[in-house]
Amino acid sequence: MRITTTTLERMAQQTKPPSTFGPFKRLLGYVWRHKRFLFPSIGCILVMAVTYTASIGSVLPVLSVLIRPQGLHGSMNQYIAEKRLRCVFVLHSSLKDGEIPGVREGSARLFSARASSPLAHNNGGLPTGAIILEVNGTRGPAVDVFRALAEFGPDLIVTWRTDTMPTEHTTSVTATPVPFYHQLARRALEFVPGGLSPAEKWRTLLVVLAMLLVVILIGNTARYFAEYFTVVANCRAIIDLRRELYAKVLKLPLSHFSRNTADTMSRFIQDTNEIFRGLANFFEKIVTEPFKAMGAAAFALWLDWRLTVAVIVATPLVVLLIRKLGNKIRKANRRLLMAYSAMMSTLQSTLEGMRVVKGYCQENYERRRLFAVDHQVLLQQVRMGRIEAFASPTLETMGFIAVMLAILYFGR
Repeated sequence: MRITTTTLERMAQQTKPPSTFGPFKRLLGYVWRHKRFLFPSIGCILVMAVTYTASIGSVLPVLSVLIRPQGLHGSMNQYIAEKRLRCVFVLHSSLKDGEIPGVREGSARLFSARASSPLAHNNGGLPTGAIILEVNGTRGPAVDVFRALAEFGPDLIVTWRTDTMPTEHTTSVTATPVPFYHQLARRALEFVPGGLSPAEKWRTLLVVLAMLLVVILIGNTARYFAEYFTVVANCRAIIDLRRELYAKVLKLPLSHFSRNTADTMSRFIQDTNEIFRGLANFFEKIVTEPFKAMGAAAFALWLDWRLTVAVIVATPLVVLLIRKLGNKIRKANRRLLMAYSAMMSTLQSTLEGMRVVKGYCQENYERRRLFAVDHQVLLQQVRMGRIEAFASPTLETMGFIAVMLAILYFGR
């Protein structure tokens, strides 16, 4: 009997459950029986998500030490000052801004200010491009100015000048109080050695990398235990499922075993292995990845909420694409399982009736029949591989487009 693709699709549709979530919910019930292993796994997943977010956030400190002339501590003070005053500062560069008598290299310069900023010119503040020389009696380069802007109270006395006019001006502004989490960040940085010389920046980089290594080790340890406890829970769930299958098979009538036992064997071996793989993917992708995504999203909102919101708005399109690919993969996998079952059934009938086959010289017929079934298995495997091969490049392309748009946004 020749089993075509249409026949397999018809068989898959006839055996399709009314709801795909119902059987999955029943399957999770088997796993929930072993919740004593799930709770430690979820705790380890939370630790892994926190360390994952910390590892992503460590990119900025490392780049600050390597690239920015104000170093790690100066970059943190600059960030706090910009948040307090709702403006953007840059460092004076003689190569870009030209030599200005009386202005040292690396002085703080006001690049832009929001309309609500106390430093905005329309609020009686500073003109755009003004060079800040002193804050509350602290005079020096940008590192000293940023530290004064970040640690002093709301009342600030700013001494500044412009590029063309050497006359110094004094302006009093009122900044917002420093939030407690910014204060905690500055106190945490006190344990990290600072400095702007090459030797001091190298020492700072070593400390930051050592702290990052500790975070990575903690995260990977948590990942190990999370996967271990998950595997234990999944294996125990599969054992419970097989025990129920044993009990049900032993109650079946003898007529069932006289017709076909290959399908029953396939359910014990092939189907349970696929279920185990599905549970492993569920806890790895559906449970673990959302926690990591929430941590990364929180860090992204803290970094730039406008760009993050734009990405979140585009997320439903990606989710829709992933859902369609998932549906195609699930249907292709169902057809593949049906083809495997048909192949095992055909092979078993041939082996059990080998006396009849040889007695009537039907070896060529049986060989063609097995080849036809095996060809259908090949077609389903190729279809499955084609869908999986299409999924990964598509998602990577969409990820590259998102990164490209982010680069264009920040480059502007």
